[in-house]
Amino acid sequence: MEIEYKFFPEEKLFVYRALESFSVKEWKSFYKTILVRKEWQSVKNVLVDLRQSYDLINVIDEIEEVVRFRKEIIQKNYRTVFLVDDPEATVFSDIYVGEISNDFVCYYCSTVEHAYKLFGFFKSEPEFEGMIKILDEFLYLE
Repeated sequence: MEIEYKFFPEEKLFVYRALESFSVKEWKSFYKTILVRKEWQSVKNVLVDLRQSYDLINVIDEIEEVVRFRKEIIQKNYRTVFLVDDPEATVFSDIYVGEISNDFVCYYCSTVEHAYKLFGFFKSEPEFEGMIKILDEFLYLE
């Protein structure tokens, strides 16, 4: 699994896109790398783009591990929005949001427009969409 990501300090936003077959082990390793970065301290919002991921249905068996990692290791309270476009990502996100939403603000949706509304702090939808598209041009790969 590859992960593209970018911090947007002004917006206190962290955007990442998981590519290929989703791996809980690699996701945890990615977050351990991110958590020590100075940019992480100011993050209040996280957009997780799962539209280029697959095999998320297999991760459902590991959902308790993902939730435990979120609660015990990541801990930070921030708003998360999962951007999904297929049934597997939707099922995974629905189960995850159901498990985590008592402790953290977490949503999922299938359009950039809805994600924009869920965050609710951007000047314009095109500005927000540009932040997602920038992953195509300027990114980090883990």
